[in-house]
Amino acid sequence: MIKKIFLLLLPLFLVACSNLPKYVAMDSRTKSSLGEVGILSVIPQDEIIVVAANPGVTAAMGGGLIGALIDSQIAKNRQNDIQKVVEPFYAAIDDVDFRKLMWAAFAPSLHTAFDGKISEIRNTPLSMTPQERDQRIASLAPGKSFMYIGSNYSFTRDLTQLNVITSVDLWTGGRPEQVYSNVFNYRSAAVENKTAPMTAWADDGGKRYRAAIGESIREMVGMFQVDLKHPRLEGVDQGRSAPVRNVTVPIASGAYPLTITGPVLAEQGNRIIVRHADGRLYSLSR
Repeated sequence: MIKKIFLLLLPLFLVACSNLPKYVAMDSRTKSSLGEVGILSVIPQDEIIVVAANPGVTAAMGGGLIGALIDSQIAKNRQNDIQKVVEPFYAAIDDVDFRKLMWAAFAPSLHTAFDGKISEIRNTPLSMTPQERDQRIASLAPGKSFMYIGSNYSFTRDLTQLNVITSVDLWTGGRPEQVYSNVFNYRSAAVENKTAPMTAWADDGGKRYRAAIGESIREMVGMFQVDLKHPRLEGVDQGRSAPVRNVTVPIASGAYPLTITGPVLAEQGNRIIVRHADGRLYSLSR
């Protein structure tokens, strides 16, 4: 397994989500009208991404060469520091196969959700180009559908939390736009050792990391099921009998804060599933 350290020049969370389509609910009429569904599941990463956050001096100084040089030197030092703790972490979790775990958990849920209409599920590390995707959609015959599932996973900027994002998009023959589209976001609880988070993730054979990976996959499946059970139509999450409990939760720190605001659709143990104002779902610790 090739080990990599990435210097973060833009916040990964925003980069990952910046070009994603808007939420499209799966209503009961659309779901019942689907014919055969072919699924392509893509997870391009070989391992977790460990990120050395951009210092941000350039922006703070209003740009310019001096700020850029300071940023470069600080980033280099941080990258060297991370290198010292990254190798023990990777050695502890080398056998963790996110792709295998994710695909094994998601496939049964997909078969159940679409009542045996799935014709194939193809798993690959190779993403489709936009041109390949458009050709696949354009070639769909009436009664045929295509679902594209893409996942990525990383640590947060301060390396204390695991962040997993999965997008799901569904097209059907004769309709150029998605008939379903959503993004599921998982954020783990933070490790207690904030001064040496990578050590915390590596301790006891990567016990904390393994547990978070397993939890993230269960939560991805759970969010998908919740979204189909309670689609948001005309601003209302359908099929809910319990009183609406809204929350406002800040989930990012540093220069790029993100606050999730919306109703709690499910809660179990120490986690809640929240629908943000844009329709996307978040599994958060509480």
